Amino acid sequence: MMQEYPRPEIIIQKKSIDIFFEMVALLTIIFMWAFCLYHYKSLPEIIPTHYGANGIADDYGSKKTLFLIPGIVTIIVMGMRWLNRYPHKFNYMTAITADNAERQYRMATRLIRYLQFIIAVLFNYIVVKTVEDAYVKQSKLDIWFVFILEAAVFVPTVYTVYTALIKK
Repeated sequence: MMQEYPRPEIIIQKKSIDIFFEMVALLTIIFMWAFCLYHYKSLPEIIPTHYGANGIADDYGSKKTLFLIPGIVTIIVMGMRWLNRYPHKFNYMTAITADNAERQYRMATRLIRYLQFIIAVLFNYIVVKTVEDAYVKQSKLDIWFVFILEAAVFVPTVYTVYTALIKK
């Protein structure tokens, strides 16, 4: 739905759950970097670099590639944090008014905080599993990981969109 600007620019106060999502995401990124730095010297030169949908490693490469995941996750999470400062510029499925702006902005920014939390935690699992697999020469993610990944992203996103449309 197209809407003419300007939309109300209001500051959304963070609730404890918002702070939790942000803090866990940031702490997870710090852990991911520290974990990679700690294990780097002792890793074999060749490590798993990609896992297929079945959870089995299907590509291998230099241990230097281990730093790609924390680097990309850091960029994504920091970008999402920056983006969350401008909820009035997001696309919404309902018209934003002075009456519904705070509720709509809160739902949208919380979803982004949740997604950055999930991205950090799930990619942290991949980093830890990659290091573990490199040491034991076994290259397989747990099969439940794919299902949890899909559900952890899909369910809250659908719920937020549904709630945003119902509570216009």
